[in-house]
Amino acid sequence: MSWTTIMNTTESTTIRQDERIPYLLSVVLLVSYSVIIITGILGNLLTIVAILVCEKHRSTQNAYVCNLAISDLFVSISLTPTVVWMLEQEQYRRKEVMLVCQMIGAVAAVLLLSSLYSLACIAVNRYICILHPPSCLCETLY
Repeated sequence: MSWTTIMNTTESTTIRQDERIPYLLSVVLLVSYSVIIITGILGNLLTIVAILVCEKHRSTQNAYVCNLAISDLFVSISLTPTVVWMLEQEQYRRKEVMLVCQMIGAVAAVLLLSSLYSLACIAVNRYICILHPPSCLCETLY
């Protein structure tokens, strides 16, 4: 057995071990993102349905919570599966992946700013309700 044969064997073994780490990492990420997607969709849908169906939950605060749940539902439906798809791509620098990455960045900015705006509205509403309890703007909406 020559020295080059030993080196080629050693290099191929090292490459195979290095290939296992990203594969295991991608499986763990795929499973964890799948759990996040399912719980995000189910939790936000249940929140929206509970607010819309039950009349006693129709208040100003819950309108903000419903808006937050809708925004988070769109994040769960659109952004998270795209991240999983991008992780599974073999070449990260392909034009399709880069185009999708730029589009998702714009969508993510809009959805995350919507979530932050909803959280700010909830905070202001709670602040007003704490400062002025008798004249609280907490009546039913519809």
